[in-house]
Amino acid sequence: MNIFLPYSIHINSDELYECFQKYSKLNTIIIYDSPFKKVSSNENNSLIFTEENFEQTKFKQHFPKNKYIVTLDFFTEAQYYNPYYNQKACIAANGDIKNCLLHDTTFGNVKDNILSDVVVSNQFQLLWHANHDKIVDIKDNELRYCMMVSDNLKHLPIGLYTIDNTV
Repeated sequence: MNIFLPYSIHINSDELYECFQKYSKLNTIIIYDSPFKKVSSNENNSLIFTEENFEQTKFKQHFPKNKYIVTLDFFTEAQYYNPYYNQKACIAANGDIKNCLLHDTTFGNVKDNILSDVVVSNQFQLLWHANHDKIVDIKDNELRYCMMVSDNLKHLPIGLYTIDNTV
């Protein structure tokens, strides 16, 4: 699991390292829009301070179709799940719980709902199971297991998905 946080002078690196100990599934904490660059990592965790402003770049567009991810973990996961959505939840600035910050669909709000209750629901996990063999638009592409499919997917009645460009 990765966490993206905007830089603040109140961020304490020691407290962030405590998060790694407290939450074993946490792999990386990225502090963006930082006035400096710094990377601290060990075999299990990474704490990254970057000058890049993710709010202006990463969360405003889908992953490019002409970029490929070539790792054994990604390849294997893409055969059974959608690596972009699988076991991930996003919380928008207003507290809305989503599969992706770029999507309009919300599954509640952290002010009114318990996050753990939302993420175990079948409706929320639907896109987790949209593996690359089930996406009509790419299922015949020989590079499908190397593609990051971050687009909004429309569930079809036949158990397949299609990329929904209307959103």
